[in-house]
Amino acid sequence: MFLTHGHADHAGGAAAVARQLIVKNGMLPKENYSQAVREFVRAAPATVMIPVDEQQVIEIDGVVIRVIYAPSQVSTKQANEVSSVIQVQYGQQSFLLTGDLEVKGEEAILASGKDICSTVLKVGHHGSKTSSSIEFLEKVAPQYAVISVGANNRFGHPHEETIQHLQAQHSKIYRTDQQGAIVVTTDGQRLSVETFIK
Repeated sequence: MFLTHGHADHAGGAAAVARQLIVKNGMLPKENYSQAVREFVRAAPATVMIPVDEQQVIEIDGVVIRVIYAPSQVSTKQANEVSSVIQVQYGQQSFLLTGDLEVKGEEAILASGKDICSTVLKVGHHGSKTSSSIEFLEKVAPQYAVISVGANNRFGHPHEETIQHLQAQHSKIYRTDQQGAIVVTTDGQRLSVETFIK
């Protein structure tokens, strides 16, 4: 299990998952553990907890998982910038999972020169205007963009500017506030997207 960072809206369900499923390894951000992460650790005493590192590459049954970005920071006050970024590749299809990463982190990834081109992008920070810069989206070039966001949230996510940036990339946009659960399935060649609300 990968936890991009410790915020409750990202890691809050991890303990419940660990109580129902066997989690062999937990990949955790290098930050002071939040309450959500501490609850996950308590719920999974047999799980090996591993701090994420940008050198890590994991292959499971032909699925390659690369840690693209994993900054070290001990303060939880800026936990968005501690968000790990994971790229999952299977055959010709790939997924970029960005947590709450904001523009500063995107700039660091771009400066690294890493190949982040991906079929599917989990849009950073719920589509806020502090993430998804034009330069970052041009490099990712996602065919599909998934925005995890609550309906009528008090932050006004996703921001219209972010939607415009995605549209400029001709990405097909899916939003949990409008379509509910979004399930992306691939056999490594073909890719399909199913939504709870049609």
